[in-house]
Amino acid sequence: MPPRQEIRPKVTEIDTFANSLLEEAKRFLEKAGEEDEPARSAYLHASLLLAFCALEAHLNAIAEDFLSRQELTPHELGLMCQKEVRLEKGRFEVQNSLKMVRDRYLLDSGYPKM
Repeated sequence: MPPRQEIRPKVTEIDTFANSLLEEAKRFLEKAGEEDEPARSAYLHASLLLAFCALEAHLNAIAEDFLSRQELTPHELGLMCQKEVRLEKGRFEVQNSLKMVRDRYLLDSGYPKM
């Protein structure tokens, strides 16, 4: 398995970025209250999209924090950093190739799989 630093996402200052996205979303929400239609709808849509981007950025920061845990298995590590895991010479190893999965955040959540 490659060193953990090589497979970690190259995300710096993600918390600051996520907070700025959330602040922008709140400002668009404020602007929506000051406008009439159709501008109100446009500001609400912008606010909603930025809020979801902020949520995703915060979730990515949480996933990055989990990557520092030494007890993660190669499968858990591959899932969290969106990398493929292959059986190489009898051992599972995380590859540098991208593998996106739909249920990344449902790991052991107890929710039914879709």
